Amino acid sequence: MREGAIIPEQPVSDHSDARPLDRLILNVYGAGDSRFDLYEDDGRSLAYGKGEYAVTLLRHETHADGMHHLVIEPAKGTFTGAVPARSYELHIRAPTKPSSVAVDGREATVGEWNESQRIATVLVPSKSTRERVEISWRD
Repeated sequence: MREGAIIPEQPVSDHSDARPLDRLILNVYGAGDSRFDLYEDDGRSLAYGKGEYAVTLLRHETHADGMHHLVIEPAKGTFTGAVPARSYELHIRAPTKPSSVAVDGREATVGEWNESQRIATVLVPSKSTRERVEISWRD
């Protein structure tokens, strides 16, 4: 993976549309700056052609002092079946466990550090998809 890459995933299910995407797994790989436009539509109809879809911008930046910022911007647009709120499971893929983590300026904890895979897991509580979320951590 490219340094700083953001790769979203959904929880495992039998079908991609088996349940609403009210929880999203976000993998962030190492240091570096990147962005990802998360595109969503109803997955069934052609309503996206009439503008019925949503796009959420995800941005990751790494500063010289080792501070990382992941910003999840408010969703723009809507479609039938869009979730009004979403939680996130952040997988920070880095050589070392983050020394500090904050969600929207409040101290948070690393739920799990997998030493062999070098993954720190941070659970971000559910928030409206129309609100900005900022997660920061230090190497």
